[in-house]
Amino acid sequence: PLPEVLRELAGQDAQLGIVVDEYGGVAGVITIEDLAEEVVGEFVDEEDRERTVP
Repeated sequence: PLPEVLRELAGQDAQLGIVVDEYGGVAGVITIEDLAEEVVGEFVDEEDRERTVP
């Protein structure tokens, strides 16, 4: 569940977690930002904005 994963990552001072499927294989990675966006919606930060060159 989402709250448990967030507590686990925050409690270990980790920014990144590995997602494991039901067979023990790696299914992907997740960040604290990914978890927060699931709760409150998409964040737009400087990394997400399109960069334009004048």
